Amino acid sequence: SDYVIQEIKKSGFVEDIRYYQDAVKSLVSISQMLKNVGTVIIGILILISIFIISNTIKITVVFRRKEIELMQYIGATNGYVRGPFIIEGIVLGIIGSLIATGIIALSYNYFTGYLTEFLLSGFSTYIVKFNVIFKDIAIIFVTIGVGIGTLGSLISLKKFLNA
Repeated sequence: SDYVIQEIKKSGFVEDIRYYQDAVKSLVSISQMLKNVGTVIIGILILISIFIISNTIKITVVFRRKEIELMQYIGATNGYVRGPFIIEGIVLGIIGSLIATGIIALSYNYFTGYLTEFLLSGFSTYIVKFNVIFKDIAIIFVTIGVGIGTLGSLISLKKFLNA
């Protein structure tokens, strides 16, 4: 940024530059801190989601233990036994991702409305409307949800079905 200011001063087209370097550095620092905190929070939430889905599948496996033993006794393959549980984990992941997408949509619309109305009214044209990015966010969330659901299922099935 200092380089840009020097170049602008050299151009001769500008009489004076008011550059609030401390404010910009503070904003960049706060932005970086929020990014790091957000990354940690997302990581924790992903681990919690895997744990919850894994435990849900464990409960289902324990509840259906006799049925599973009977299926294995008459010759069902491990893949045949695991299939419904993996699908259940995927469905749980998709449901969670759709709920998260809805919460993000409501929060984003609320906060952007608040920011443009009270704080950044001059910058409202620069804020992206959620309907523009909704499809991309939904695809990303559902993909992550499917991955988390599959991983949670596989973790619980490995322990309980000797996979």
